[in-house]
Amino acid sequence: MQSETRIATLECAGNGRVFLVPQVEGAQWELGAVGNAEWTGVPLSDLLDRAGMDEGAREIVLEGADRGTPREKPVPPGPIAFARSLPRDKAIQREVLIAYQMNGRDLTVDHGYPVRAIVPATMEWLRSNG
Repeated sequence: MQSETRIATLECAGNGRVFLVPQVEGAQWELGAVGNAEWTGVPLSDLLDRAGMDEGAREIVLEGADRGTPREKPVPPGPIAFARSLPRDKAIQREVLIAYQMNGRDLTVDHGYPVRAIVPATMEWLRSNG
């Protein structure tokens, strides 16, 4: 499939964790868990077209390959995957990539190998979706 490359800024979900009250486990980031990279991959919209996305689909669920078991109750019977959903309107925007390279190199496990979703938020989209 045709790939595209773009630069995007990512912010870790744990950015600012040090300021949470009560404090939670994990790396105690202050405000430094943000970085820029050049991402290469296939637009999610192309993959959805190829898969034959149902016209009635409203959310696209992206599930990571990594697994873990929460320590808090209720504890599930086994490991669970990290998953996020995107509204269809966002998922089909050309800027959303399923990336397999970062800065010209194949992704490492620490950066989402074998692929990861890159979902830039444009100011226009943020204004219309809060």
